[in-house]
Amino acid sequence: MHAVTPAGRITFGFDADLNEASAQALDAMLTWMGSLFGLDRATALALASTTVDLRVTQVANQVWGVHALLPTGAVR
Repeated sequence: MHAVTPAGRITFGFDADLNEASAQALDAMLTWMGSLFGLDRATALALASTTVDLRVTQVANQVWGVHALLPTGAVR
């Protein structure tokens, strides 16, 4: 699942474990970055380490929600 907003591109992760929710959001972002910019996984991860922010979106019903944000204009 992903979205394009004025702030940038966003992917999501949801799980009872915060680490797993974060991993899901980051994994989805790396996949999306690879398809958008023609990057292999290692290059997408290196680029994401300096440009992508992980943020807790929700904590409800014992489920963590995390989103990964790639700000608009961060990659050209």
